[in-house]
Amino acid sequence: MKSHHIPALLVILISMLTTPAFSKKKSPHILMGPTGILAVRDVQKGLIVVDGTEPGSPADGLLNKGDVIIDFGGRGAPRNVREFDEQLSAAILEAESAEAGGKLPITTKGGKKLTLNLQATGSFSPTAPYHCAKTDRIIAAAAEGLIKEVERKKGGRAGTSHTQSELLGLMATGEKKYQEVAYRIIREDFGDITYDGISLQARDRTKTVGAWSTAYATIAMAECYLLTKDPSILPALKTYTLSLVEGQDPAGLYGHKMIDPETNRAPGYGQMNNVSLACYMGLILAKKCGADVPGLDA
Repeated sequence: MKSHHIPALLVILISMLTTPAFSKKKSPHILMGPTGILAVRDVQKGLIVVDGTEPGSPADGLLNKGDVIIDFGGRGAPRNVREFDEQLSAAILEAESAEAGGKLPITTKGGKKLTLNLQATGSFSPTAPYHCAKTDRIIAAAAEGLIKEVERKKGGRAGTSHTQSELLGLMATGEKKYQEVAYRIIREDFGDITYDGISLQARDRTKTVGAWSTAYATIAMAECYLLTKDPSILPALKTYTLSLVEGQDPAGLYGHKMIDPETNRAPGYGQMNNVSLACYMGLILAKKCGADVPGLDA
């Protein structure tokens, strides 16, 4: 499959997997997708230096910390970060095809040749990501990974990231068995909240109620309600919605936390577009759910 036919889903997944974990001043530590290779890229020298491997992955036991990869998939060492991403995507796609049977050749400095055995998931259909068995397998694998991550984090509220991305991802699959996990966690973590017309920040009074976490929790609860119509979610949804309504500054925007009642301003360094957008998404979805609270229309 030619690189320009790679569906957007895979490009997004590869981009997530190869996101630098450190600042630009340091060589980024990346996970090379399903190979299980943890590597550091030295783009100036055209080197990919192995920093380790994920236990149980195709690379586990074949590569060691300090090994230098000079070729993967017969494409040679990349000259820049963009070329690395493109080559990695193309090499993985080719290896996962039925023709290649999951075989991904790797050459390290010194001429050592290895073959990683990836899962042969086949090729994308011409209509991918729709009506595509490979896409379905990727989504299922991602969902199973999200469930493991959620269960691993259990113990804190929601057991998920503050963006609720795990729960949103599970609900977005459209698969009942994955959605049910998200519903259960939302009920467990928000189902005991009652609505008494008092916002989270009015209850707390410590100025620590975050706009980010409140926005994303509102979005997750609203999406859950729209899918299930479960009335047990509404009290918490209304409480969080009221918090967003009362958390606005005079311009109707948000900072990292809700409005400071003493200064009547967004706290810290003030208004932020991204969190304000998330808050408004929460408000719009809450309105769609019928979670009307005082001041919501305004």
